[in-house]
Amino acid sequence: MVDTGTTGLYISDKFFYSILRRSKGFRNCRVDLKTEGNNLQSLSASRPNPHFLVFPIKFPWLDESKAHLIVLGLAFIENGEITFDVDEGRISFHSDPTPKDKPH
Repeated sequence: MVDTGTTGLYISDKFFYSILRRSKGFRNCRVDLKTEGNNLQSLSASRPNPHFLVFPIKFPWLDESKAHLIVLGLAFIENGEITFDVDEGRISFHSDPTPKDKPH
């Protein structure tokens, strides 16, 4: 799920702790999404970005024995564009590999 009102990364509770037990924390994350054309679109974020915060979350309606949920926030999309086409039911990501300078 992409949430433009979230800054970092939320991971369903059980999945979060299973990852944490096998790692030494969350330094970076890359999510590969399959496009309609069967290509991969990658969204990523890492610790140098102050928006990259990782938290567990419980979704009362989610049966974690069947599925997990990952919510990607601003850290994953701030160096590009995201377009929601609600009429067509599509989301487009256009990434810019060069981070934009923040105004001072």
